[in-house]
Amino acid sequence: MKNAPRELLPSQLESALLPVFEHAVSEIRDEKMQLKWPYFIREWAKWVDLGFARTWECTGAVVGALFTRDLFSENPRALVMFWLSTPEARRTGATIRVLDTFEKAAHAFGAKPAASFNRSVSPDRLMKVYRKRGYEMSEVIFSK
Repeated sequence: MKNAPRELLPSQLESALLPVFEHAVSEIRDEKMQLKWPYFIREWAKWVDLGFARTWECTGAVVGALFTRDLFSENPRALVMFWLSTPEARRTGATIRVLDTFEKAAHAFGAKPAASFNRSVSPDRLMKVYRKRGYEMSEVIFSK
């Protein structure tokens, strides 16, 4: 398949993620939100090394997820932490292909896929995409 998702190793994260993250920063609608790129890339690479995080990329689209066990039930958990793309990738299907790849990995892990996103970054239409794919809102986080 042309532009098939590939899983990234820690050494590949920076070059693959930076262009997409730079675009995502331009779309942030909350001036209080900050992206500290050097910290993010260093920490995410550490989590990947530890086996808690996985990342997939197609040109212009990335998804990063945590794979853990629920602390209360021990059930497997797979949670999207970021799913980002450039406008060009959104028109190619790459964005959906990386999410499909995450969902397959979640099922292989024995988990139901789950997603978390910040409404300051993600437009309301993203909620519609998740709902259309069978996701339901299950938790709400309040911040002060």
